[in-house]
Amino acid sequence: MAVSGSSQKTRVLVVGGVTKISHQYRSAVESMGCRFEYHDGCVKKGTSNLENMVRRADLVLCPVNCNSHGACKAVKVFCKRYKKTLKMLRGSGLGIISRTVSDSVKEDRHTQGKYCLCGACPGRPRGRVNQRMNSVRGHTGRRCHGFQ
Repeated sequence: MAVSGSSQKTRVLVVGGVTKISHQYRSAVESMGCRFEYHDGCVKKGTSNLENMVRRADLVLCPVNCNSHGACKAVKVFCKRYKKTLKMLRGSGLGIISRTVSDSVKEDRHTQGKYCLCGACPGRPRGRVNQRMNSVRGHTGRRCHGFQ
């Protein structure tokens, strides 16, 4: 993800959620220095528009309480295909959306450009730092020894 202080802004995509408050999602995300995109989660007419939006995004938020199973599955598939950060959220309120974006931007600032010394970072091949490295054990079962 691009850090908000850099020349590129983090592009945040919210899939689903409460359509009536999408303008509040926008103001909350943009107040953190990120770009905002919104997809209503409707996949009845196909998923090509959703796929294109996921491809452009750096961070994808998908509240599961107001999305169909088809939309959630499509988002997971597209994020995996394009190696995008996906956060499946239990709720769709403004607080959880803004908290998740804030936490993601802070984590990205913490780990940007750093590599894991133990080489056992889950989900990050070639020694890239997992965003939650301080609280997650590597696939070998040992804790990360630090960053370089």
